[in-house]
Amino acid sequence: QEGAQAWCGCLAQPAVAAQKPRPGRHVEGLVLLTRMQSASTMSDDLLRDSTGFFDAYTGTPIKAKRLTTLSAREDGPIKIIAYNVHKLVASGGFTNLLAKGTVLRVDNRIYGVFSVYILILAGACAFLSMQQDLDQFEVTTMANLESVARDLRSFVPIILGLYISVTLTRWWQVRTTALGFVMSAVANSVTYLCTEAVRRSRSEQECEECLVDIRKVAKLGVASVLAMTEQSAGILPVEMYLQSRLLTPAEADLLLGVENRAILIWCWIGFLGMQILDRLKVPAPNRAALTAEVTTATDGLLTLDAFMDSQLPFPYVHLITLLVNVSCILVSCINGFALAVFLKRGSYAIAVSLVVHVLVVCIVYQGLLRICALLTDTLGSDMIDFPISTFQKRLVRECSQKIDATEAFWRLQQRRGQGPGKGRAAGSSPNSGSSVVSSARDGASPQVFPEDAQTSLLRTSIRSFSSESSTLSKARGLASDLRPPGDGMRMGAVLSNSNTSPRLKELAQARHRAAEDYDAEVRRGAEAAARLRRQQKRGKLSRLKGAEAEADAAPRGISNDRPT
Repeated sequence: QEGAQAWCGCLAQPAVAAQKPRPGRHVEGLVLLTRMQSASTMSDDLLRDSTGFFDAYTGTPIKAKRLTTLSAREDGPIKIIAYNVHKLVASGGFTNLLAKGTVLRVDNRIYGVFSVYILILAGACAFLSMQQDLDQFEVTTMANLESVARDLRSFVPIILGLYISVTLTRWWQVRTTALGFVMSAVANSVTYLCTEAVRRSRSEQECEECLVDIRKVAKLGVASVLAMTEQSAGILPVEMYLQSRLLTPAEADLLLGVENRAILIWCWIGFLGMQILDRLKVPAPNRAALTAEVTTATDGLLTLDAFMDSQLPFPYVHLITLLVNVSCILVSCINGFALAVFLKRGSYAIAVSLVVHVLVVCIVYQGLLRICALLTDTLGSDMIDFPISTFQKRLVRECSQKIDATEAFWRLQQRRGQGPGKGRAAGSSPNSGSSVVSSARDGASPQVFPEDAQTSLLRTSIRSFSSESSTLSKARGLASDLRPPGDGMRMGAVLSNSNTSPRLKELAQARHRAAEDYDAEVRRGAEAAARLRRQQKRGKLSRLKGAEAEADAAPRGISNDRPT
């Protein structure tokens, strides 16, 4: 309560003062983080609320009148969620020219650029109207200007198209490799933790505690998505995290003075996830999935840093902007001069077409250039930027559905008697699969079928055969290394040769005996293995027949909740 009162007093101060680092509160927050216990510190009403806590922050989607679906907060910008491409193509571009999200509505600053080119057109027309010899001007000056404009029209669209391609590629990579990696890591982490909770929770209290912590993991993941927008909007006030109920006041206090808050939040997710796995007693090798998701999210955040910190080269973008501006100015001047000529001649239809030509060229060139400028910062507040609040709300909804479905499935398994704590008693039937799992967890080899004395004897003989065969193979190799001199000399020739020394004959006989013993042991081992396989097959068939007899003897219609 004292901490909450101190935090409320901090919120009453200006936003700038609230962002100043306070060492005492940071030490208190670090002590809180190191002593964080999932069931005791996070089982409040805010953490149990899994769906409704974020509605007040994101607002409700607004359906536009024409083509686009928009999303907006009460105090935030309007973002495009989706648009109807079939309706757009069917109705055409002219009827939807002033719809929300088009190049004429996405940025109002483009009207200022159009005004400049219209003024250039009017100035060129007025200048030429004051000239006396229009025919001479048309022959000399107009021809030179048209040749320059023709040269620009030959390569400006190519260079501008390449710039648009590079910009769209970077925009999509930010969506997939940065924002997409983080969002998928949140969803996959929640899925993995829910799976382990279903498999290993042995009591209702343990399952409840794990699900409360998993909800906290989901909230921290959504908070990391919100923190990613700080790459564009700057450091956000911590009130936004509190308003959306993603963090507690003590956790939000830890974010003060931190530049990359998203990576810090993912450190918390890794810590809390490992704490959940510790409670569930998950073996260390099985925790690699959670570590991989945390690493994937960190890679996505670093990729976003690379895109935001490394823009396209400034001389390249400046040159493209200059070429587009020069091309539009030349078109405006040439059409202005031609407008004066045709107005003096009385060709008003051609004069109107010249004005339309200037508007079309300026809209296309300046519109594409403006869209590329907006796409360089996809996490901002422009209309065509990514709707982060909508992504967050969808992520919360998916994670909450997974957690609720996990809890319902765990209770269903408990009612069926198939939960983790069922069927693991010491005197359980060997037919149940749980005896195999329990024996494997205790470190013993799982016994699928009971062994009689003959099968046990066969298994023992095979183990002794393997050890003896390795010894015989070593002896055979030693005897082969002591081969008598001479290539191709057979064993009989060595023994019948009177000049062979007694020691060499003794070694040859030992090699021959070792080879015979090895072959005999191999045959005996193969026969023993075949007998063991036949014995196991007979035992398995007898078990299957017993199960079928049990199923036939059982009453019908009451085994719907048991697997067939």
